[in-house]
Amino acid sequence: MKKTGILMGVIMLFAISVKSQEVIKLDRNQAGRLSRLAFQCIHTEYANHLQHSMQSDKDMGTPSQLHPVFYGCYDWHSSVHGHWLLVKLLKEFPDLPGKDSIENAIDMTLTPENIAAEVAYFNAPGRISYERPYGWSWLLKLTAELATWDHPMGEKWFAGFLPVIPASLQHPAVVADRADPTGVHLDGLNLSRAWCMSEIAKALPPGSPMAKELQVIGTEHARDALPHVITENYLGTHWLATFAVYMYYSK
Repeated sequence: MKKTGILMGVIMLFAISVKSQEVIKLDRNQAGRLSRLAFQCIHTEYANHLQHSMQSDKDMGTPSQLHPVFYGCYDWHSSVHGHWLLVKLLKEFPDLPGKDSIENAIDMTLTPENIAAEVAYFNAPGRISYERPYGWSWLLKLTAELATWDHPMGEKWFAGFLPVIPASLQHPAVVADRADPTGVHLDGLNLSRAWCMSEIAKALPPGSPMAKELQVIGTEHARDALPHVITENYLGTHWLATFAVYMYYSK
């Protein structure tokens, strides 16, 4: 009897869950209400919670000076995912209430120059871990939405996100000693880079110069690492095959 009662309880919870999923649906009006929350804060500079590492007086600045794109919504990561929310809803609801105002607001600050300033902030000394991983994750989600939005505004904004591939990624990492249990992991790093570059390239618009460059560099990484997957070196062979297969299926 006890087992039967538990089973009935599980069935009822499942039925309630399914019914809830059917009822809770995002429509245009609700999307409009939600978008207003993000729209009202992406350019609201204060109050603001800065987590700012400084090396000298020269590093002082207001939120909008330090982060010319993502300075609103109280903190950096909230501004980033607020932008994601707006882009996502613009994609899903072409007639989203307030559409023109939202597009104008984003277009005002999401420019190549401002993105370059945001990148420069991350590259400054002492900021290697800034907003990592949470803020970075939302930035990648925003980038993915822009990359897959077949719309003039999406293409324009995404162009500002396309960085120059840094020198440190343009060639495979060099493995100095494969008898070193740590050093051999650089073969896995090169395979990881290869599949990441391939996936990013596939998400970019057809014919994108960046996509072609990523495919070339990714292939170079793969060719460098693959000869060292099947060897007598157990430090690598006990795990590199998995990375190799994953890389093959990303091509």
